[in-house]
Amino acid sequence: MLVVDDNSFNLNIFERMLLDTNCTVLKALGGEKALELISKHDDIDVGFFDINMPIMDGFELMKQTNIYLSKQNRVRFPIYSLTGDTTERTME
Repeated sequence: MLVVDDNSFNLNIFERMLLDTNCTVLKALGGEKALELISKHDDIDVGFFDINMPIMDGFELMKQTNIYLSKQNRVRFPIYSLTGDTTERTME
């Protein structure tokens, strides 16, 4: 499992929520680090990506992830978007 956020506190909270599941949790502080982890780990089966991150937002990260996986002939994994932002613009 890959969890991506630009806030290390949020990453740690997410990881603690999953302690009892015996899941391996990879944490990435931002989109660039996430792509690096994706290139090194072919066993990621699900992703949780923050939408609002600087440099590379979650939507761009999803796009780049799927491009990379396709080019490498790797299986795409489901990606879920996360956000703490409840503004109307984000919810659209």
